[in-house]
Amino acid sequence: MVVNNIRRSMREYHDILWDIGYAKTREVAFEMSENLYTASPPIDDWLVWRDLRVMEEIHWYGWFIDYWMEGGLMRDMFTGKITTPEHWNMLMKPTIYTVEELRYDRIVGDQVVTPSYDPNCEDHEPYHDNRQHCIADLVISGDDLMDHQFGPGESAKLGQILDNLENVEVISPDARKCVW
Repeated sequence: MVVNNIRRSMREYHDILWDIGYAKTREVAFEMSENLYTASPPIDDWLVWRDLRVMEEIHWYGWFIDYWMEGGLMRDMFTGKITTPEHWNMLMKPTIYTVEELRYDRIVGDQVVTPSYDPNCEDHEPYHDNRQHCIADLVISGDDLMDHQFGPGESAKLGQILDNLENVEVISPDARKCVW
């Protein structure tokens, strides 16, 4: 998993959303994808979005990291509490529900929650332990990956992970230094 500096990530995320007209569906986002990186949004648009959304997006960002570090454990991204499959399924459709409708206390309340995992991480043939595919094998800094001093070391770590995967061809470790 590559983790980037959250300050730049939030700005870049906003800019992408602006490029696709703040699309609420995949279909609309795809239709608008030709607009990606063709212009910069006005600073006022960024400031309005930042003031309205950035704290919730920070929670989503942290939740995303937790998800991969905990093997797909179902958590509410706003509270960090372990949640139910019903609530989880609602959380996975953020454009359908408002934040108020997604509130943990509203859906889960005070019921005792048995930890469960994203169904995409459960045992499925041909993977007998699919949950291992929902755990990050490596966490690297996207900023360090692009840095001239630290980048070669970060890319070497990534190369070591790829070396251990079946059906993935990677260049030799000696050649990686030249490519970076």
